[in-house]
Amino acid sequence: MAVLDLAPSITKARQQLDEHVRATIDWHFSPETGCPFWLDYASKLGWDPRREIHSFEDLRQFPSFEDEWLRGGPVRKWIPRGCQGMPVFVFETGGTTGVPKSRVQMEDFRIDYEMFSETLPDEYFPKGANWLMLGPSGPRRLRLAVEHLCQHRGGVCFCVDLDPRWVIKLIRSGDMEMMEKYKAHVIDQAVTVLGAGH
Repeated sequence: MAVLDLAPSITKARQQLDEHVRATIDWHFSPETGCPFWLDYASKLGWDPRREIHSFEDLRQFPSFEDEWLRGGPVRKWIPRGCQGMPVFVFETGGTTGVPKSRVQMEDFRIDYEMFSETLPDEYFPKGANWLMLGPSGPRRLRLAVEHLCQHRGGVCFCVDLDPRWVIKLIRSGDMEMMEKYKAHVIDQAVTVLGAGH
C-alpha cells in the first residue's frame, strides 16, 4: 500500500490560512476599514494586532471574546467602515430571553447559503420548487437564509413564524398546555399554507 505524503498539502493549507488571518486582521483593525468596536478594542490592547498577528497561532494573543459584548447597542459599533453604504442586516439570538445578542451581516448569509446549495441533491430539493419554512423569522438569520436559498434554487419561499422566545418562556413557566396550543397553532398555519395551492 502506497503511503500518501500529506506534508506539502498541509504546508500549503497552513500558508493559506495564515494569509487569510493576516488579511482579516489588517482589514478589521485598519482605521479605514475596521468597525468602531474593534478599533476601540485595539486601542486598549497596548499592542497593534496588525503588527503582531501573522498566523493562525498568533490569534492566541487575544483575550477570549466575550459574547456578552453582543448584547445591547449601539449596533452600529459593529459595522465596518469598509462596508459603509451596504445594506446591513441585524441577526439576533432566538434561544435566549432578555436582551438578545445581535450580529450584523451584509452578504454573508447569501454567500454561505449559495455555497450550501451546491451540496443539496436535486432529488430532495428540486430546483424551481416552492418551499415552506416553519421556524423563527423576525431578527434571526434562519428565515432570510432559507428564503435566499430557496430563491437561489429558483423557488418562492413561504414562511410560518415560530417564536422560540415564547416557547422558552412557556417551558420555563411549566405551561405545557399553552405550549401544546401554540404548537398546534403553528402547525395549523403550515397546513393552511400547504393547502393554499402554491
